[in-house]
Amino acid sequence: MKKKMSLPLRRLGCALAALALMPSGHAAPTDDTDLPETLRRGYVGPIVGPADDGAYARGTLGLIRPSYGRASLYVAWRVMHLPVGAVAKESHERKGSWLEGSAVSQTGADEIDAWLAARGALQQRAPAVRPDYFRPGKLTVAGAGEIDTVEGQCGPDAFAFATRTLRELVADASLKAADRLAWIAGQDAVFARCTWAPGKTAAPPLPALLPASAPARLKALNAYQRAAALFYGDDYVAARQAFDAIAAVPDHPMRPWATLGALRSLVRDAVRDADWDAAVADAWTKRQLRGAEFSAAVAEPAVRHRARADAALTEISARAQAAAADAALAPVQAAIGYTLRRALLQLGPMAPLRLAMEKLDRVEDNPYALGTLDLFQQLYPQVAPDRPLGELAAVLRRHAWFDFIATVQACSDAPKAADAAACDAEHGHALARWQESKDNAWLLAALMTARQPAAKDLPAAEAARAVAAGRPEWASLQFYAARVLRAQGRGVDARAAVEAVAASRVVHRRDRALLEADEPGLARQPAVTEAQVRAEYDRFVALGPTEYRVRHLLVQTRELADAALARIRGGEPFEAVAAAVSADSGSRAKGGDLGWSLPVYFAPPFADAVKRLAPRGLSESPVQTQFGWHVIEVSEVRPRLVPPFEQVKARIQEGLERRAGQGQK
Repeated sequence: MKKKMSLPLRRLGCALAALALMPSGHAAPTDDTDLPETLRRGYVGPIVGPADDGAYARGTLGLIRPSYGRASLYVAWRVMHLPVGAVAKESHERKGSWLEGSAVSQTGADEIDAWLAARGALQQRAPAVRPDYFRPGKLTVAGAGEIDTVEGQCGPDAFAFATRTLRELVADASLKAADRLAWIAGQDAVFARCTWAPGKTAAPPLPALLPASAPARLKALNAYQRAAALFYGDDYVAARQAFDAIAAVPDHPMRPWATLGALRSLVRDAVRDADWDAAVADAWTKRQLRGAEFSAAVAEPAVRHRARADAALTEISARAQAAAADAALAPVQAAIGYTLRRALLQLGPMAPLRLAMEKLDRVEDNPYALGTLDLFQQLYPQVAPDRPLGELAAVLRRHAWFDFIATVQACSDAPKAADAAACDAEHGHALARWQESKDNAWLLAALMTARQPAAKDLPAAEAARAVAAGRPEWASLQFYAARVLRAQGRGVDARAAVEAVAASRVVHRRDRALLEADEPGLARQPAVTEAQVRAEYDRFVALGPTEYRVRHLLVQTRELADAALARIRGGEPFEAVAAAVSADSGSRAKGGDLGWSLPVYFAPPFADAVKRLAPRGLSESPVQTQFGWHVIEVSEVRPRLVPPFEQVKARIQEGLERRAGQGQK
């Protein structure tokens, strides 16, 4: 589904101006649901092609195909414009993101446990509703119906803030024990809404209003609690009004946090657009409309949706600019910057997209470390169709690497009559760019887009044959040059070019079927049937509906595991203990982090523990597998998103061909 969203230049300038004034440190609240990753493991990720494959991303490009996705073609462009071997040892670890800034080490402490401990020192009675970071939800998946999910609602920062506030109240000698208990009761009411699922039952009650005789500080905190409860109860309009009322009082002790709360309420309300969501669900899911039919069906709701988003982004930007200029709001300015960046991602993605594309212009910079390539992949579908046209195309194609991508992709389905004219036009464009620049990337584009090779393409083919074999683009240039040579009656030269590629060490197993199709008689790749591809897809779908973010440490005895668990429960960060004692060399350097995974990939006792601990928890006792003894922590869960079969069919087939071709060169 493509939802075209553009941001008027005036509003874009306003948003970026506000953003420039914001601190970039990672001091943001984390209670918004995380955005989905854009470069996912496995062959069913949204990237079409091997952009995240280790060998490809580190310079062994094999045969570059016009059907590859944008990220894969960007990787090829970048590799072709760097010295040979420049990316061979490059780290692809994500060390941060545009949204969150540079990554920082986490404490490993559970903020809910810390809150309950601080609360329990004053109030022996447990809260009526056990606090949690998540609330239950439902996700509708086409063809699979509804599946149970959990979604983040109250983040660790919310509980940490409550713990700090309670400690300040304990230190305030002017307050009585009853005052502190009244505040705790109000906070219990706030956190009760963290796990409440709207639509199933009535919302938990708001914190009770305090009497007029209550201490002024307590009444100020009570007003903030009531606004926060409205926010966590999804009543964003009322929450914003309540936060704004607090922020309007110059000396209100909660003014900075109320300013942030109002901004976040505005963002969430703008993102939640029931009219647009209903229109998309009806057209896309219920009526199964696609392409022009879908666009026509949602045209009117789309106009309303865009106007609503633009109006909200204008107000959000103005509020962020005002906050940046107010020194009294220093405690929350970094968090406001984070909130503005999130608003731009969700409401005005053209602004961060342009920033990402400008950074990708610098091929010498690592596009993985701060998630620049991830950000581009995430945002591009929100602002443009697969093939941009008109003014938007002119803006985007000012970036040479994107111009290359758009040129090559125009011929990914060249045999189709509807694509022939576009492919031929791009072929002329690529030839012109190569002739004026003598850039090997444009030489490759000219050959890849030669749908009907002619005599005018022979100079390009000859130039390709002269490229040194050590260049990462050499194999692709030989392969596509061979097609031109063959079409011009030079079959012997064409076969020599393909045989040279087939005999080289740089060709991937996935490329062999393509080589065989062009030159029958080469070592044949075993055929993969449609039924085998479908069976592999079905097997992948059946792996499970939920992904888990897991950390663990591994030791060889129960005694060592008990000691490690005791250290963690005593307050030491999980990461620090794992780095010190874990025998798992693969995860030890990452503090035991195993990333997002499915239980099916773990040993059965480990998998059972992971599912018991979800959506968040630390194992009560060590877990034994054939590898040793584990201490396990689950930090997050999320629904697993599996792309439609047609979207990943080609990539699954490549994987099966590679598997079938084991033993071939």
